[in-house]
Amino acid sequence: MWKLLPIVCFFLTACSTKQAVKSFPRLENLQVNEVILSEPLLTAGSMFITDGYLVIHQSGIEDMYFKYYSLDDLSFVLGGIQRGRGPDEFVRQPVSRSFIREGSGFSCLIPPFRKYVNIEDGRLKVVGQTEIGGIFNFGPNNHSKVAEDLYCVSNADPSQPYEFVLFDKDGENPKYVSSYPSWANADEYELFTYRCLVAANPDRKRFIVFYGFFARVRLFDSDGNRLKDISVEFPSRFPQYDPEVKKLAYAPIFFQDDKYVYVISYIGGATDATEIQVWNWDAEPVAVLRLNERCTQFTISHEKRRLYATNPRSDTDNDKIHWCDLPDWLYD
Repeated sequence: MWKLLPIVCFFLTACSTKQAVKSFPRLENLQVNEVILSEPLLTAGSMFITDGYLVIHQSGIEDMYFKYYSLDDLSFVLGGIQRGRGPDEFVRQPVSRSFIREGSGFSCLIPPFRKYVNIEDGRLKVVGQTEIGGIFNFGPNNHSKVAEDLYCVSNADPSQPYEFVLFDKDGENPKYVSSYPSWANADEYELFTYRCLVAANPDRKRFIVFYGFFARVRLFDSDGNRLKDISVEFPSRFPQYDPEVKKLAYAPIFFQDDKYVYVISYIGGATDATEIQVWNWDAEPVAVLRLNERCTQFTISHEKRRLYATNPRSDTDNDKIHWCDLPDWLYD
């Protein structure tokens, strides 16, 4: 059951993008179910939905990078793609957080290629690939599609004092955008201090950024112009950045659709639960979903209106997939 929280408070500065969020307008407490797996999840990779299946990528399992599960009973359906040089193999691990749904399959980055994977003839196959160029001079993390034939990554070039690089589908014509923030007296390369998570909406031609070590959220358009700069200020205010402790405000795990972005937050969250913030594409807070189990990665099926989550970083809880039904109002 949900309960209405105090109305969201925005404090706006005239002619400024700066805002502050004191609370979210809605809280949903969700009780999760669990399914025990025959084999534990040994590494924290990624989870996503494609072709009517739950897909779990295990970054450390080189004989089966991807496992497909039924959305109904979470039974294992098939697995595939291993390390190697064959036509349906990867020479190395996919780049973290590079998975993009493509039709009924998905794509991911295997430098210097973008690989396209799908089920054919009852098995997982590489159905195509595109060679791309200059992106790998930047470090292809936070790989996001922000508009037609326009992609974004977090900048990894210390000679360029910008957060992001925009480029075309071939990895060419780079454009560096957004100077690094000045929220901390950083004595290290800014990329690590301002580590961030990027969610992009190519239909709206914009992207939202959640900063891992800061309770901060920013909204950009597809030209890299900053539209909003938001501090998230709950009553249990997130402490100031500490370069020694490196306490996370936002986990590097999210889900997005055409209406919302869902992101795991540790801002004031209970240690025995998981809090997922829901934002719309105008960077307005919508709700907090509180799961009664600690999870470190999740995804959502709109077909089933369910959330699926796992905790592969735990030694005692890594043999389960948790799931729960989502409230109907998310689909109104």
